[in-house]
Amino acid sequence: MTFARRTHPWCLAALALACAGSQPEAKQTAPAPSARVPGVAAPDPNARADTPWPVKTRYVVDLWLHGFALITNDTSKVPLFRRGYRDEMVVEKNKRQILTLLDSDHDSLVHYIDGHPYIAGAQFIALSERNWDVMYRDIQVFLLSGGNPKKAKAPDDAAMIQAYFQL
Repeated sequence: MTFARRTHPWCLAALALACAGSQPEAKQTAPAPSARVPGVAAPDPNARADTPWPVKTRYVVDLWLHGFALITNDTSKVPLFRRGYRDEMVVEKNKRQILTLLDSDHDSLVHYIDGHPYIAGAQFIALSERNWDVMYRDIQVFLLSGGNPKKAKAPDDAAMIQAYFQL
């Protein structure tokens, strides 16, 4: 099975979950998770359904999604990013005369994503990582193994590689 075929269902599932989260929910406790995703805490079985979700930020998620917002052309009916975000950031960076590697490599990155549309699903990788150091390490392990869990040197690494394919 190709990487694109493995990634596509996950992207659809993530979109469905994001949309489903805005619907009213019946007061039930969440079922126990059948599989653990590294860096994601298990739901609290004692949490009440009417308790609002906490708002948390993680630097690695913010930075990763910011990068995707700057290099992807989001024309979907349900936007992945706030409409106009990329343009606002370009204007602000131009005012401050800031040039980043993302700016200098923008055209080649956009060209790569256009030629490999399944790569857009990689934006969701950051949601399962605790911090940048862990994410960087996981990406390096994934690349060195060629995305093959059987080539991982540790069981935890094999599980992480498999989880990346399920994202």
